[in-house]
Amino acid sequence: MLSKTIYLSITVILLLGLYSQSPQSYAQNNYEPNDDCGSATAIEPDGTRQTHTFITAADEDWLSFSVISGTEYLVDIQPPLQSLADLIVAAYDGCNTVPTDTKNETFTPGARLRILAPADGTYYLKITSALNPLEPQTDYSYYVTVQDIPQIAQPGALILVAGRLRTADPLQQNIFNVTDEVYKLFLDNGYTREEIYYMAHEDHNPGNDSLPDVDNIDPNPVDLQNAITQWAVDKVGPNRAFTLYLMDHGTENKIYLDGTGQTVTADELNAWLTKLEQAAPGVRINVIIEACHSGSFVKTLSKSGRLIMTSTASASVAYASIQGKRGAIFSDAFVNGLGRGMSLFNSFEEARSITESAHKDQQPWLDDNGDGLYTAEDGQEAAKRGFAYAGTFPGVGNYPPYPMWAEVVEQNSSTQQEFFEIGQQLNIRTRVTDDTPNGNITVWVRIYPHDYLPPVAKDTETLVDESDLEEKLLNDQDVDTVYEGTHTFTERGTYQLVIYARDEDGALGRPRRLTVKVGKPKMYLPNILVYPTSTPTPIPTPTVTPTPTATPINMAFVPAGEFTMGSDSGESDEKPVHTVSLDTFYIDKYEVTNAQYATFLNEQGNQTEGGVPWLDAADSSVEIHQQGDQWRADEGYSNHPVVEVTWYGAGAYCSWADKRLPTEAEWEKAARGTTAQTYPWGNTFDGSRLNFCDKQCIFSWADQNYDDGYKDTAPIGSYPNGVSPYGVYDMAGNVEEWVQDCYNSSYYGDSPDTNPINESLCSSSISRVLRGGSYFDKSSDVRTTARSFSDPTSSYSWMGFRCVR
Repeated sequence: MLSKTIYLSITVILLLGLYSQSPQSYAQNNYEPNDDCGSATAIEPDGTRQTHTFITAADEDWLSFSVISGTEYLVDIQPPLQSLADLIVAAYDGCNTVPTDTKNETFTPGARLRILAPADGTYYLKITSALNPLEPQTDYSYYVTVQDIPQIAQPGALILVAGRLRTADPLQQNIFNVTDEVYKLFLDNGYTREEIYYMAHEDHNPGNDSLPDVDNIDPNPVDLQNAITQWAVDKVGPNRAFTLYLMDHGTENKIYLDGTGQTVTADELNAWLTKLEQAAPGVRINVIIEACHSGSFVKTLSKSGRLIMTSTASASVAYASIQGKRGAIFSDAFVNGLGRGMSLFNSFEEARSITESAHKDQQPWLDDNGDGLYTAEDGQEAAKRGFAYAGTFPGVGNYPPYPMWAEVVEQNSSTQQEFFEIGQQLNIRTRVTDDTPNGNITVWVRIYPHDYLPPVAKDTETLVDESDLEEKLLNDQDVDTVYEGTHTFTERGTYQLVIYARDEDGALGRPRRLTVKVGKPKMYLPNILVYPTSTPTPIPTPTVTPTPTATPINMAFVPAGEFTMGSDSGESDEKPVHTVSLDTFYIDKYEVTNAQYATFLNEQGNQTEGGVPWLDAADSSVEIHQQGDQWRADEGYSNHPVVEVTWYGAGAYCSWADKRLPTEAEWEKAARGTTAQTYPWGNTFDGSRLNFCDKQCIFSWADQNYDDGYKDTAPIGSYPNGVSPYGVYDMAGNVEEWVQDCYNSSYYGDSPDTNPINESLCSSSISRVLRGGSYFDKSSDVRTTARSFSDPTSSYSWMGFRCVR
C-alpha cells in the first residue's frame, strides 16, 4: 500500500505581560532534544497525554505518530491555566510543502484538528513558538493528545440528578440550568430519552418538545440506587459508558437530593457503583459532581476504570454563575468543552482554568488512576474519553469568547501604573475575540473589594452566590473588539477585578484577573517608643469611626453603649467587675488569615520592628512562605488564621488595612455582648462550638469528651454555632488575639469608664494583652473575660489577631 507522510506545524503566539497572576509552577520539557523531524518524540494515538514546553523563543518541538489508512485522528492541544501559550496548528503533506490546512484561531488559546489518514504511514507534529522573547521563569507549556477514532461509539446510560436542599432556594434555577444543559448535550450527541434517567423536583421540558423529560419528580436515595443498580445494567458495557452527573448543594461526603433528610453519601454511592460493575463487567464509569465539598467523594469512589470529577476540593465551596445562563461556574465551562468535542480531560482542564481564574479558593479535582488522589498523574484515562471517543460517549459546538488582554488605565491615557489615586475614575478595558466575530457577546467585570474574604468552606454547603458584589458591564467600542467601562475606587487597598465574557450561546470564556492598587502605600514607621525622661510615650487613643451607610464587608457592627467588663469568678486580674461605655465600632468577623497577611507582606515586606521581623518566617509553625519574590500562604492554609506574628506585625497589618488593633474593652464587648456572657454563645461551656484543647490536643489537660478535628488551627469561621452576640467568629479558641493595651494585672481597679485603653507605664518592654484563648487552651482559658499577655516581640503558633475600625 502506498505510504504518505503528513506534517503538522503548531505555532505558539506569546502574549507577554498580559497575564496578571504569577504561575504557580513551571512545566518541565522531558522530551528534548526533539528539534527536527529526525528526533521527533513519539506519541501514541490512543489519547495518551504528553506535556511539552518551550525553553527559548526559537525552540521547536517535533512529535510523530503512526497512522492507518482510512482512520480519523483527533489532535488536541491545550495550554494549562498558568501557561502563556496561544496555539496555532497547520497540516503539511511534507516537510517543505505549503500547509494543506491551517487553524489560526485567535478566539481560543488551544487548537484542535481532525485528520483522515489517506494511507498507512507516520504523521509529524511540528510545534514552534513566535519570535517574542520568553519571560524568565514563565510557563509556556501545553498538553498534546492524539486519538484515533476507529469506530462510532454506542450510547450508554446517563443518570442526571438535579437535587434540592430547601424550598424557595434562590439558586434552584441555577441547578436546573446546569442539568438541562447536560441533558440537551447528550441528546445532541446520540443519546435517546430511554438512555437518560433525569431526576428533578419539577417536571420541565429542556428538550423543547411535547415529550416528558423528567423521569422522577422526587429525587431520593432509593430511586437513585435502583437507577444505578437496575435501570442502567442492560444499557452499559465495555463499549457503552455509564455516566452519573450529580448537581446540588452538599457538605463533606454528602450530597443533598431533597433537603437534609434525603441525601446520598460517598459510601452509598460507591456500593451502588460496585454492584453495577459486577453486573456489567468492563463498563467505563464517569462520575461528575457539582457541589460544595464534592472533592470529599474522590477518595471513597476512586477505583480502576472509574473517572471521578468534582467541581471543587474536599473542604472548598463551589460558586454559582450569575450572568446569562445562570448555572455553576465549573459546570458551565465543562459542559461547553464537551459540546465542542473536547475530551473529558481537556474539558476538565478548560473548566478548571476558568474556575481557578475567577475563584482561587475553588479547585476542581480529578482522579482517573484509582489512587484516590488528584495529582499530576491523573488525566491519562480522561484524555481518552469524550463524545468523539469510542467506548465512552458517541459523537462540535461553539467556542467560548476569549479575553486576550485586559488593563486598567487612567481616563484618556493608555499608560498603566502601579498605584492609582483614591477617587480617580479609571477605565477598565479588554479585547475579546470569538469564533463568531459579529456575535452578541456580553462582557462584564466583577469587583472584589480590598477587604473581601472568600466564604468559609466549613460553614458553607450551598453554591456561593456573589450577586451582592459590584459588577459592571463593559461596552463594545466597535474598535478592534475592545470592550470598556469606568469605575471609581473610593478606598485605599488592593482590589481584584475578574473580567468575564459569555457569547449568545452561553459559552463562558476563561476569565481574566487583574489586580488594582489604589492609594500609595503608607510609609509605616517602626513603632518604637522612646523615653528621654521618666514620662512614658502614650499609645494614641483610638479614633472613633463614624457610622457609615453600610457595614464594611466581613466586619460586624458593635453599637455604642455600656457593657459589663470582667468577672468575679475568674482570675484576680479580671476583677473588679465594672461597667464600661464604648463608642460605636466595627470588628472583623474573622481572624486575619494567612492569605490576607501574605498580600500585606507582598506590598510592605516583612519589616523589622522591635528588633524582630513582623512574621517569624523561619519558625516551623508558620504557614506563609516566600516563593520567588512573592509571599504565599501554604497550600491548604489560606483560610487559616495567620500565626507567628508579633504585636508590631499585627498593628502594622491593621494600619495598612486602614484599621487598628482593638482595645481590650472593645474585644471583650464584641465577644460577650451586653449580657455578661461567660462564653461567646452563652454561660455554659460547649466544646463543639470552638477549637480548643480536646482529644486532638497532646497536653495533659485535654478534654477527651470532644473532638473538633484539628490538632492546631482551624479554618476561620469553622464554628458557626460559637459566634458572639454580634456575629463574630472564633472569639473563643483557635488562636489567641493581640489587642492594643499594655498588660497590668491591677488595671481594672483604675480603668476609665469610657473608651478605656491601658497606657500606664507602657514601654517597648511591657507585655501586651492577648484575648480569647487558643487551640491548646482548656475551657477556663477561653472565657470571654480571660486575660493573657506576652512580650510585643514574641510570636507563637497559637497567637494571631483581628482588626477594628
